[in-house]
Amino acid sequence: MIGSRIEVPPRLNGPAGSGQGGYSCGLVATLVGNPAEVTLRAPVPLGRPLSVDQLADGGVAVRDGETLIAEGRRVESLDLDVPDPPSIDEAEEAS
Repeated sequence: MIGSRIEVPPRLNGPAGSGQGGYSCGLVATLVGNPAEVTLRAPVPLGRPLSVDQLADGGVAVRDGETLIAEGRRVESLDLDVPDPPSIDEAEEAS
């Protein structure tokens, strides 16, 4: 992991010329394993190598020079609160 680099290709742009969030987070997650928790701390630069540092807790920090771009760490499980989908009648009424 020491000295690792990742790069988001320009074609995967998101808002305001930065990396698309889902792709960028997925890229960081591949470094720590799934399931993972990834937090973007700054817009992800496009087409530039970003350095990856191993953290003491097993996670990673992704940087563009001195700027922290993202942090990622593996989690034991995902605790998601997924709502029930609307019924057909509710969906038709909402449209």
